[in-house]
Amino acid sequence: MLACAGTASAGFITADYFPAESGDAWTYVVGGLFVTTTVLPGTTNINGIPTKVFQGSDGFEQNYTVDAYGVRLHRQSQFGDYEMTFDTPIVFVNAVAEIGDVETENGVASLTIVGAGSGAFVFNSISTVEAMETISVDLGIFDTVRVQTIVTLSGSINGQSVDVTITLVNWVARDVGVVRWEETFTAPGGTVFASGDLFSTNVTPPPDALALTFTGFGTWIYDDDTGMFTNIHTGGAALLVAGDFDGDGRDELALSFTGFGTWIYDDDTGIFANIHTADAAVLAAGDFDNDGTDELAVVFAAFGTWIYDDDTGIFANIHTADAALLAAGDFDNDGADELALSFTGFGTWIYDHGTGILTNVHTDDAGLLAAGDFDNDGADEFAVTFAGAGTWVFDGGVLINIHSADAALLVAGDFDNDGSDELAVSFTAFGTWIFEYVGGVFANIHTADAALMVAGDFDGDGSEELALVFTGFGTWIYDDDTGTLANIHTADAALFAAGRF
Repeated sequence: MLACAGTASAGFITADYFPAESGDAWTYVVGGLFVTTTVLPGTTNINGIPTKVFQGSDGFEQNYTVDAYGVRLHRQSQFGDYEMTFDTPIVFVNAVAEIGDVETENGVASLTIVGAGSGAFVFNSISTVEAMETISVDLGIFDTVRVQTIVTLSGSINGQSVDVTITLVNWVARDVGVVRWEETFTAPGGTVFASGDLFSTNVTPPPDALALTFTGFGTWIYDDDTGMFTNIHTGGAALLVAGDFDGDGRDELALSFTGFGTWIYDDDTGIFANIHTADAAVLAAGDFDNDGTDELAVVFAAFGTWIYDDDTGIFANIHTADAALLAAGDFDNDGADELALSFTGFGTWIYDHGTGILTNVHTDDAGLLAAGDFDNDGADEFAVTFAGAGTWVFDGGVLINIHSADAALLVAGDFDNDGSDELAVSFTAFGTWIFEYVGGVFANIHTADAALMVAGDFDGDGSEELALVFTGFGTWIYDDDTGTLANIHTADAALFAAGRF
């Protein structure tokens, strides 16, 4: 199942939601039949503007531009039925849009209805960016932006007055496109309704990038597609965590620089924004209020544990004590992330931001925490170590021992693209392993102990890879699909974070 996260509650770049590259194709289930829409090669000029043709296998065509002026419709036609060309294109959304935006256009449309004739029609369009909505279609569950466009046309053909109303609703997901559409076409002959749900597409989201620091050499972002390292700061961050804090569908990077406070870096703009003058001691990202954007759980030494909401700029204190460990996951499958925490000397807990309740899950302090959906039941579990007592998975209120030894590192990721997360584990002096929770099998991937690990889909193939460091031997990416380790740098990275920046 494909899940595409990242709708937009703040300003978002609409071109990311409307892919328009030649060859892009989407197959929809329409009235029980499969209909494929394909972006044709080249462009077609309409009123002097080069447009991309979106051609349906059912004869339905639309001519769009997706550019600095936004997403605009120039022509729409149904083979054997009608063709409609707008002298002023209909703007669905501006190049940068927000929920609640309304765009209106007025102009003249040349309308030809097969069997009835042609005429010039005055049109009015109203497009509204209505809401964020999570929807389920055949291909999977998607976070979408819902856009409604209503077009009214008035004119005459062969002396006969004709009024037409078209209502089009698109649900669009970032890096995927339209995942559901509905159209109602009302003309003198009656009303026709059609809808389509996405069944398949060849449009794939971009891969994750790897944020990392090298001691004494600053903070960087590595793109596995190009093999390029891009320096984003000459200082080496003391903490890194990725999350979509502004709801634009791309991850930002939360960082702490020793002596210089806590920041959020947006790779789209290249801007560092200071969110607190104090250095963070622990960071974790998760959507704790289920608003579609991530918040930042943060600990400030001797000042307690907080949740920062970038939408409002507000820090909310959740405990006066400093948590020693944090891990975010949707442990109760309610759509919002909870926070697993360990307080030194006070055990291991789960915090629900919706209720404000802290629930103790073990009297012992956790040594490590890593959250993931290890059994593909829709709810996250978390892996945990307790000093001298081995490695465990907390699953639905029950602690299950998976190894008698304490893991030295734990990272969750879906390395084999089977829909459930696996657990990457390093055991001191016993190498690096991947554990499959369903089946209970450990597979050794290297005899050396990893010193640092993070999971991300760095090659964009749908399964996650594992970035890791072997002390003194550099920085590597392990692909479980092929069983290969690829060296990306001879130096050992000091910190990792993975995200779609």
